[in-house]
Amino acid sequence: MEGSHVTAAAPATDAERQLIDAVSVGGGTVDLRTRKERSRRELPSPDDGAAWGDDRTVRAEFLQHLLLTLGTPVNLYGARIAGDLDLRGASLPPINLSRCIVDGPSRFNGATFPVDVWFEGTTFLSYAAFNSATFTGNAGFYNATFTGDAGFSSATFTDDVSFSGATFTGHAWFDGATFINHAGFAGATFTSAASFESATFTGNVARFDRATFTGGAGFGGTTFTGDAGFIKAIFTSDAKFTEATFTGGAHFTDAVFVQGADMSRCSFRRLELIRTVWSGSLVTVGLVAGRADLSEAVFDVPARVELVAAHVFGSRLQANHRFHLILAAGRLDLTDADLAAGSLIESMELPTTVDRFVSVPPLFEENGRLAKRSSVMPLNEFLEITLERYRLAADLTDLFADRELAAVVSLKRAHVAGVRLSGMDLTQCVFQWADGLDGLLISDTCVLQESTDADPGWRFPRLRRLRATRRVIYDEVVERRRARGVQLDPAIPDEANPRATEVPIPTEASVAMTYRSLRKALEDSKDEPGAADFYYGEMEMRRSSARLIDRFLLTLYWLTSGYGLRAWRALTSLAVVIAVAGWCFTNSDWVRISPTGPGSPVLSPTSDAWPWLFAGQETIALFRPAGTIGVTLVGFGAVVDIAVRVLGPVLLALAVLAIRNRTKR
Repeated sequence: MEGSHVTAAAPATDAERQLIDAVSVGGGTVDLRTRKERSRRELPSPDDGAAWGDDRTVRAEFLQHLLLTLGTPVNLYGARIAGDLDLRGASLPPINLSRCIVDGPSRFNGATFPVDVWFEGTTFLSYAAFNSATFTGNAGFYNATFTGDAGFSSATFTDDVSFSGATFTGHAWFDGATFINHAGFAGATFTSAASFESATFTGNVARFDRATFTGGAGFGGTTFTGDAGFIKAIFTSDAKFTEATFTGGAHFTDAVFVQGADMSRCSFRRLELIRTVWSGSLVTVGLVAGRADLSEAVFDVPARVELVAAHVFGSRLQANHRFHLILAAGRLDLTDADLAAGSLIESMELPTTVDRFVSVPPLFEENGRLAKRSSVMPLNEFLEITLERYRLAADLTDLFADRELAAVVSLKRAHVAGVRLSGMDLTQCVFQWADGLDGLLISDTCVLQESTDADPGWRFPRLRRLRATRRVIYDEVVERRRARGVQLDPAIPDEANPRATEVPIPTEASVAMTYRSLRKALEDSKDEPGAADFYYGEMEMRRSSARLIDRFLLTLYWLTSGYGLRAWRALTSLAVVIAVAGWCFTNSDWVRISPTGPGSPVLSPTSDAWPWLFAGQETIALFRPAGTIGVTLVGFGAVVDIAVRVLGPVLLALAVLAIRNRTKR
């Protein structure tokens, strides 16, 4: 390069002379750092930059001359860029200003970076504006510091971009930005507002792991077509994700929300809130997800969570205050969860239209033209984003096609004292070893399995319709299937999810204890008819696990009165007793006609119906009424008479008790 070219740039400082010398020989790296600075990882501070002299100072207008007039690449380390750096609308050569300090405004609005650009460890002391800029190569802003506002609104990154470890102490604007490839914000710190409203992430992964948002974080209307990671991120102010769409997975594992988050009308293929800590509210009105995982999440404030999700995992979830979960269509696993008293889990109606699941923008306008898109977004990317949203909408619609009530599939080992279930499907809910079941309130709107009184080996299926039905819990169904050697399916059959609940194998004794606790809860809430079914189940399990003598007595109790809950059995048993006793009284060896006193006996011993009428009369009175002495009972006849005198009142009492248990409120 000729000297006349460099004279136009009017170099004045020693640093500028080194830079022009490097340009004159065809380019090269100018590293102004000391040996100590190269060996340590610490970034230069603003105070360090203020102390640098001409040997480390490059004027902004000189840098503009190299980039715009001469079009030469700049590869500079450890310099202070003094003045207003204005490169708006320019198509720039390769730029590397790593570990530099820019003390004036930086204007890159509308600029195009056709190759890689690096600002690694760079400190921007004033505002930095990259609005509507286009980065077609790699963009490296990792460990950069923005002490003023940073604007990347409507910027387009067609290759990898990294803001990992970057610090934004002013506002950070990424509204409408497009990230076509990998976008990394891992470990970034936002001490003021960070806005990603309507941004688009089409790469495989968008990483915000370990990022810290001290100011508000805005992701409203953002689209992520790949996985989005917010693992161990910290949100100390409000986090807004309203109407965001995640066609892949959204991972918030170990994230902390100090002020809460708004995820209203968001759409997720997979939402992971594993081990998240909530010190603020979680707003989820209209949230739709194929799978939502709240395992080990901790809610330190009262929370109301509304979800439309096919599968919801809440194992070891901890709610220290009232937790109100409203679920549509999903299957809920609350294994080992700890729910505060007063918590409510209820179902809601499932939306029926696709546009309620995912907000899909129109591909064409009314005039047949393609819908408007960002002026810098490639057409193929626009079409791919729209297609991904349609795919998500179709997949979610298929997931909920056959769903009706939301279902709880596991409360295994959960603490549920004072919790209320309303409108939930409990036909496959496992209660085994749950704590506080005697305080669990199950409303009448919940659905349980129904079963007849018959044992599993009942051989007369046609008579099954004559037998009474009762509500049973899934634990009893599982135990009976196990006893018959039937293979059981997981509570949530999902091979792709290693957190699926294992199949429980309850014992008769544990099921009986579960029934006892649930019965007590209903009795305390004055629901005697509902408690009656659980008492029946408790006795069934006790009978199955009892030893020989106890089993015989319980079987007799079941056969004669259905554990005091089946009035028709007690009355049928009474009729059988009368019939058998009447037949016994027809035996002349056990019954002898005896002379009577004045008048006629109430029952004539010569009547053909006398034996059964006499047996019926004996069953309804402990003492023989006057005027019935027309016979003398001898031998076994006297024994039969004593038996019917005892059994008759007992069976009548059981019938009355059964009616009372079914009608008492």
